[in-house]
Amino acid sequence: MKTRLLALVAGLTLVITAAFATEIELNPDYPETYIVQKGDTLWDISSMFLKTPWLWPKLWQANPQIENPHLIYPGDELKLVWINEQPKLVKSKPSSTRIVKLGPKVRTSEPKAPIPTIPLKEIRPFLVYEQLLTEEDLEKLPYVLGTNDQTTRSAHPQTMYAKGVDAPQGQLFGIYRPGNALIHPETEEMLGYEAKLVAIAKSMPAGNFTKLEILESKYEIRNGDKLMPVLEKEVLPAFFEPHEPSRLVKGHVIHTANYSNYVGKYDVIALSVGAEQNIEPGHVLAIMQPGVMMHDSPPDRPAYEEDANAIEKLAIEWGDEEVVVQLPDERIGEALVFRVYDKVSYALIMRSVKPTKKLDIVTNP
Repeated sequence: MKTRLLALVAGLTLVITAAFATEIELNPDYPETYIVQKGDTLWDISSMFLKTPWLWPKLWQANPQIENPHLIYPGDELKLVWINEQPKLVKSKPSSTRIVKLGPKVRTSEPKAPIPTIPLKEIRPFLVYEQLLTEEDLEKLPYVLGTNDQTTRSAHPQTMYAKGVDAPQGQLFGIYRPGNALIHPETEEMLGYEAKLVAIAKSMPAGNFTKLEILESKYEIRNGDKLMPVLEKEVLPAFFEPHEPSRLVKGHVIHTANYSNYVGKYDVIALSVGAEQNIEPGHVLAIMQPGVMMHDSPPDRPAYEEDANAIEKLAIEWGDEEVVVQLPDERIGEALVFRVYDKVSYALIMRSVKPTKKLDIVTNP
C-alpha cells in the first residue's frame, strides 16, 4: 500500500511539474544576430528573442569553450541558430576577443563586468540596505542609546552611542526604524515589519558602549533606532537565473516599495509568499488583476460592487451564487523575485501592461 501511495505521489509530482513547464516561443520579429550593448540586461536581450523572457536558460546554448556561459559582455555577438530543431542562442565570437561597435568604427575593448540579469540599480537598496524584521529580530538587535548632549534626535555629522553592538572598529551599520507592518491579506498574520533606513554610521569602541560616527543620514536618528551591519557591494549577485516555480504558487502583492497606490515596470513589490512557500531568488511570477465581483440579476442592469445598492452589496458579501458573478482574473505583467525572507519576498516588475496595486495576485507564469 505504501509503495502504491509513493508511486501515486511521484506521478502527481511529474504531472504538476509538466503542467508548469513552458515551451519557448520566439518573437515574430526576432533579430538573427545582436551585438550586446552597455546597459543591456539578460532579460532585455531575451525579450528581443522570446515572448517569455524568463525562459532565457532554455534558449541559451552553453559553449564548452567558455567557463561560465551565463557571462555575457558588451561587445559579444549573439546569434540565433537551430540545433535539433530547437532555437538556441550562441556567442558567435569568443569572449576574449569581444567586438564593440561604436558608430561606424570597430574597436577591440575589454569590458569591466558582464551584463546583469536585471537592472541592479533598481534592487540594490533592497539587497544592501533595506531589510524586513520580525518582532523577534527587533528584540535582539543593538540599538541607539543617545548623545551626551541629551538630544533625542540626531543627524550627520553628530556622534551617538549604541548598546549591544558586537563588531570590529570601522564596521558600517545601517540605522533602522520599524516601518509598515506587512499583513497577510487572507490570514491577517503579521509577516514582519519593513525596516526603514534612517542613516549609515561607522562603529568605534568606547568602553562598554559603541560610539557611532554618523556618515550619512536620510532622516533624523531617534533614541532606540535599531542597528544592522551593512553588506558590502561585492556580495551583490549580478546574475539571477530566471525560472518558474516547480510547485503551485498563490500569493498577493502586500506592499509597494515606493508607497504608491499603483506601480509599473522596474518598481519593487513585496509579496505574501517566501521561503516557507518554496519561493527562491530568480522565480518568475505572473501578476494577475483579480476579477471584480458583480451583482447580476436580469432584467436589472449588472452592477459593480461599489455601485450596488445595500441589498445587492449584501448579496455580494454573502456570495449568493444566484445573483453574484466574478469576472476572470486578468494577467497584467510578470515579476522576478530577487530577495526572499521566511514569509515575504521582494520582486521587481519586469513587464507591466496595467498598473500593479496592493492585493493583486501573484502565481505561476
